[in-house]
Amino acid sequence: MPCRIMLVEYGNGERWLVSMDMTLAIHGGYELPADMLKMALSVKKAMEEIPARAASGDF
Repeated sequence: MPCRIMLVEYGNGERWLVSMDMTLAIHGGYELPADMLKMALSVKKAMEEIPARAASGDF
């Protein structure tokens, strides 16, 4: 999941670029409830650490 952008192609041939960046979900639009915000920030941190850990051989 560390990839921030993916191409999704539907069965009817439509293609969409989808952003997996959680910043907008966390900081944009409606304010998240405190418990959900805490979980979302934890997931975002883990996703951002995956490439750095993999680069250092930490699997």
